[in-house]
Amino acid sequence: MGSVADRFLGDPEFEEFMQELDRRKTVVFIHPNVHSSNRQLGLKFPAALFEFLADTTRAVLNLALSGALHRYPNIRSILSHAGGAIPSHAWRWALDDRSPIVKKNAPQGVLTYLRQLYFDTALSPSPYAMRPALDLAGSKHILFGSDFPYVRGDVLNFEIEQFDQLEAFDQVTRSMVVRTNALALFPRLAQKAAAAR
Repeated sequence: MGSVADRFLGDPEFEEFMQELDRRKTVVFIHPNVHSSNRQLGLKFPAALFEFLADTTRAVLNLALSGALHRYPNIRSILSHAGGAIPSHAWRWALDDRSPIVKKNAPQGVLTYLRQLYFDTALSPSPYAMRPALDLAGSKHILFGSDFPYVRGDVLNFEIEQFDQLEAFDQVTRSMVVRTNALALFPRLAQKAAAAR
């Protein structure tokens, strides 16, 4: 989860956990949670429409600015829902690269660390979400995702239909997104797929 018990990834409480993930060279799937502050806002729309995106965005900004992305380069993180608002805000965050805290915690510049993340297509197969993710991370860092089993039935079918029609992906990129990138990220599964042929 992007946040647990109202603490976001990158919080010092998760340091030992992050050390172990890095030691194991783990691939981590980060899915958003609903922060308790959402209930205090009194908004009447479902949290999944915005709060999930905010949770992922806050978590990744905290990972970057706390130095966790720099300290733990062996963790490969997949961000659900095209990374929330990260692609559209990445350049703005990089404006702070000159500040002492960012120079210390993200010495290669915020964009360098963000471009190492992976972004999935779950509930985001639209040009408004995928073009910015492609621009930020490149075609090798986009993975197919659907949010199944939380999304199912007509919504899932519509999502896949929209993915198939997505003009932001040419044929080569689409093949990378639905298969090649995942096999590169999980070489053990690539070996099994090759053996099954």
